[in-house]
Amino acid sequence: MARILARPARARMLEALTEAVGGLPARALARRANVSPQAASGHLRALTVAGLVTPRRHGRHRSYCLSNPDVARVLAALVALAPEVGPTWPSVTLAPPDAAWWCYDHLGGPVAVALADAMVASGWCVFAGREFEVTLLGRRRLREFGLNMLAMPARRRGLALACLDSTEGRHHVAGAIGADVAKELHRRGWLAGAAAGGEVRVTAVGRRGLAETFGATL
Repeated sequence: MARILARPARARMLEALTEAVGGLPARALARRANVSPQAASGHLRALTVAGLVTPRRHGRHRSYCLSNPDVARVLAALVALAPEVGPTWPSVTLAPPDAAWWCYDHLGGPVAVALADAMVASGWCVFAGREFEVTLLGRRRLREFGLNMLAMPARRRGLALACLDSTEGRHHVAGAIGADVAKELHRRGWLAGAAAGGEVRVTAVGRRGLAETFGATL
């Protein structure tokens, strides 16, 4: 393990995974390690071959987790034996809490995860693994927000799919509801930026709206 941890990026990835329940996707680990996605892929391959991490599939997405609890214990022991190594590791660059971008046709990033968390906390939906089950309260609130809930069952896609966020390692809302919520946020001027593709910014009125309507604070 000492040879593997001689590469600071790998040490950062393992450190991040000790704190992540359920693992993290490669893009999130790349950010934690301050390396490119291509470099992260190579590091994760080396960690997998060494038996330190295990890849897991979530639909078309993949996340990584520690292979077993012993890895975390050994890592903690190594850091305790050589604490001076810590400050030499590169600083971690995380996506800011108000960051958001288009993930296909719905919203991704910290804002999208905060929005999903708020919807669950407010009783609008329940996380059920591969999807969010929308409650009667949620249907009413989403209808009041401007979504055409009656037209959604006829669509050939999931209503509120759970999409593993590429940076947060947690899920945001995709599917018909995820797409329509994102469009409505943009239409109201709560998001600034392109209406499809790339990064978007939460406006001042958007911050207030997300807090007042969904209970999401950034």
